[in-house]
Amino acid sequence: IGYALLFWRNRKRLNPKGFFSDESARKKRDEDPNTQSFKFLFRDYTCKSYYFEVIDMYRRIALIGLLPFCPQSIRPVVGCFLAVLSIITFNEFSPYHDPDTNALAVGCGWLVFVTYFSAFVISAGMFDISGTAGYFLGSALLAASLLTIGAAIGIGSAENYVAVKDANEIASLRKQLGAEQQMDVEECNSAWDKVCAKHPEAAKEVQLGVAKLAAVFNYASRQSSKLTDVDALFESATDHAPEFH
Repeated sequence: IGYALLFWRNRKRLNPKGFFSDESARKKRDEDPNTQSFKFLFRDYTCKSYYFEVIDMYRRIALIGLLPFCPQSIRPVVGCFLAVLSIITFNEFSPYHDPDTNALAVGCGWLVFVTYFSAFVISAGMFDISGTAGYFLGSALLAASLLTIGAAIGIGSAENYVAVKDANEIASLRKQLGAEQQMDVEECNSAWDKVCAKHPEAAKEVQLGVAKLAAVFNYASRQSSKLTDVDALFESATDHAPEFH
């Protein structure tokens, strides 16, 4: 309940408007200094599903904490129902911004369903677990669980590798851009110094003209009312740059 109230109070920051893509909105959301203290609760979700951690916690509580209070005879049925509900929820809402994580969540839901369905078959006496059959059933469930864990580790490692690679590439590009900007400044200053030395009167007239233009056009730039701030303007420009070019 506390997390739900926290999300509600910061809903405008967690789901910022005025962006043309979820990636741009997430970047704005993740860089907001007011949400850094509880960023771990929403950073894996899309902006429109920022609240999904609360739903997922109640799902886990229902699967683990509520089933023991049910009569033993219907526990597998209730477990199957909750598992199917989880599968439908993750499949329809796709709350994670990473498609692989959404697929993994659906896969885990199916694993939970198969586990409870196996318990239902055994409790109903439709399957004899004595001897070899029980061994194979247990081995199959164990293999499915280990496969799911392996998939989770693999996806996490791949995402971490991509994140580190992108961070290194961004740092390298920023360093290169800084060096090129410094070169441009030096070349511009050198060219201007030559103009001033060769044509001092013309340089003086240029400076006076620039000052007059600055005095006449002294208003601030305007932006679309659909964009919340300058960061949103830059994000929108980045999204439309390929199509524009």
